Amino acid sequence: MRVSIFATALAALLSTGPVFAAAADDAALENYLRSKHYMDRLFKLGLYWDRTVLKRQTQCEQQYEVEPTTFMLMDPPLFEPGNPVPMRGIWQQRFRLSRCGETVTYNAIAVAKQGNVELQPQVPGESRAGPSLIKDLYEQAVAVESSHLAASQGECKKVLVTDTWVSLPPAERLIAGKKVQNVWEEVWTMDRCGADFRMSFCFKPSAQQGGVDWAPRNCDSLL
Repeated sequence: MRVSIFATALAALLSTGPVFAAAADDAALENYLRSKHYMDRLFKLGLYWDRTVLKRQTQCEQQYEVEPTTFMLMDPPLFEPGNPVPMRGIWQQRFRLSRCGETVTYNAIAVAKQGNVELQPQVPGESRAGPSLIKDLYEQAVAVESSHLAASQGECKKVLVTDTWVSLPPAERLIAGKKVQNVWEEVWTMDRCGADFRMSFCFKPSAQQGGVDWAPRNCDSLL
């Protein structure tokens, strides 16, 4: 992780969110995000996704490398004097896992509570969606679309998001005849019991403050 990029992002995020007396210590947060304690947790989460969930690189015997990339503060961490692990705080972390000639991107929500940090896995890849939006997409679109797949899979209903990427970056676009700012599109790859399928999603800011509207199709179809 490059310190200059980290410091710039951290300063911007802290200046726009609520600040606690002890949470403004960006040096403490930077030190923790670069610590062995935190890197080990990212490694274990990546290994779990690789070998247990997505069954990738199950035979890889080379050393795995973890590289934190971007993060977003949701609740600024609070540190106590002398304790390098935050007592509270929530942030979204993206990281790369490299092994046996392949690099993949994973995402997690980090929740600090009483001096322990729990990592909750999110969908892999480059999705810009937050936890609540991911939940809506999965329950209202992915599950519905996957139910239409061939019945030859029997009773199996397990659906996994294996990758996500931004197919159209945020920009002004024409939606239903109106120009809308910050519209973007993503493609998600899923696996349902061994059968792969893809879905496109179009996102735009909603009338609700800070909300996002979405449609389970590409943005061109919404012109």
